[in-house]
Amino acid sequence: MDQIQDKGEIENLVRSLSRHSEKVLLVLSGKSDIRADAKKIGPALICERLWKELGIGKIIRRLLSGRKFGFDVERAIFLTVLHRLFVSGSDRSCDRWHRDYVIDGSDALSLHHLYRAMAFLEEENISYILGARMRKSKCHGTCGRGFQATGVAIPPTIREVA
Repeated sequence: MDQIQDKGEIENLVRSLSRHSEKVLLVLSGKSDIRADAKKIGPALICERLWKELGIGKIIRRLLSGRKFGFDVERAIFLTVLHRLFVSGSDRSCDRWHRDYVIDGSDALSLHHLYRAMAFLEEENISYILGARMRKSKCHGTCGRGFQATGVAIPPTIREVA
């Protein structure tokens, strides 16, 4: 080992092997402070399309007309439904969970917004309003389970279709 070290061959060997490791290259170049952020996009892409095809966002926005919430209630409902479909759990866990995902309009939402959005759902009994839409849809099973997952009561007639 001393002979290899005296000849400077260890450095040559490390440099030679570093071609096969990006991390070693960064360390050797003095840029060893590696920071990377990654966010997931899959669940939001899939459900966003379904949400738009069914017109759920439009229905919610129509119900919201004349109401003055200081945040995007439709996005908060979408976020909550998405979370409960893919992970399940409380609004508190949803508030932590969504930070790892790219979900349009969710960056400005806080836990309080999620609570208020769920209260709006219960107040408007939105599952009854969306019932006809779900029955007409080709994907009524997914939607029925999605709204059922939010904790909003779904009438038996819709459950049968779903």
